Amino acid sequence: MGIFDFTRKVANDAIILNSNLINISSIAAKKLVNKENDVINSYASAKLNTENFLKAKLNYKKLNSISLRPPAIWGDNAPGTFRQIDKILKIGFPLPIKSIKAKRGYI
Repeated sequence: MGIFDFTRKVANDAIILNSNLINISSIAAKKLVNKENDVINSYASAKLNTENFLKAKLNYKKLNSISLRPPAIWGDNAPGTFRQIDKILKIGFPLPIKSIKAKRGYI
């Protein structure tokens, strides 16, 4: 069963139960990357398509759907830039935290 099949099943179950639905999506859905065959773009598109599907399907049945987009969530062996920052911190190199201007949240 693919992720969209699962989403369809959850939506249908919510309709049968006459229940509203909370979907945990991704901040990636907000910023789609415009590159062909980009993994992030595919992921973001899937998340955005899921949000739109749930909203339309449940609204049609007079039910509510909300999609929450939490900030980036990192754990052990996180990929990309976070892994590099983690390595730098472990060796004790001070970071210029005051000069960082990006408005991002992490959990």
